[in-house]
Amino acid sequence: MSVKSVAVTGYYGRDNVGDEILLSSLIDLITERYGDVEVFVLTSDVKRTEELHDVTAVTESNPIEWVKTSMRVDALIIGGGGLFANFDTSALPDINTDQHRAEQSDMGCRN
Repeated sequence: MSVKSVAVTGYYGRDNVGDEILLSSLIDLITERYGDVEVFVLTSDVKRTEELHDVTAVTESNPIEWVKTSMRVDALIIGGGGLFANFDTSALPDINTDQHRAEQSDMGCRN
């Protein structure tokens, strides 16, 4: 099968250096494997993603456009970042705090 276009989805366009490095490496692997291939990336920041990675970016705020894009490409790659988190994990209690351990054990919190 000849691959001429690939779509990539992940946690891109959010100024997370690690995820942007993963995307850059992934793009390098794609072009190394398939040569002259058009890469589409689902991102929260279309302009920045296109500037940083020289790809065609598709905004994640328009799911219909992303579905259309993913249906017309030869390959779809899902990876990079917290793909399946649909809530802000910073709001969760830190299970390593003394207060949380005390609450869980019904001992009360000692200061």
